[in-house]
Amino acid sequence: MDKEEIFFDIFRPKFIKKNHLFIFSGLFFGWIGWKFFPKIEALPAKKFALIFLFVAAHYALTDLSWITLGFRYPTLKNSETMEFLMASGLFLHCLSNLKFRLKSIRGIS
Repeated sequence: MDKEEIFFDIFRPKFIKKNHLFIFSGLFFGWIGWKFFPKIEALPAKKFALIFLFVAAHYALTDLSWITLGFRYPTLKNSETMEFLMASGLFLHCLSNLKFRLKSIRGIS
C-alpha cells in the first residue's frame, strides 16, 4: 500500500468505496444539483448533466452488475476515462462561469 491508499483507508468509512463516491458525486452534480438547487451557481448547469450522469451510470453498472446480470460487468482497465469525464465536466462548468462573469464585467464598463 502506498501513502495515499493508507490515508484514504484511515479516513474513509469501511463501507464506502471509491466507486460509491463517484456514483454519489455524479448523481449530485448531474441531477440533484440542477434539479433541486438551480440558483446555486457553484453547481453545474443542466447542460453539463449528461457528463456526470455517464460517470455515475458506469460506476453503478460495474458495482451492481452481479445482482442484475448474474456476473460481474467487466470494468475498464483504468477508470481514468471516467475520472477524466468528471474532471472535464467540472472544468467546462468553471469555464462557462468564467466566460459569463467576464461578459458581465465588460458589459458594465
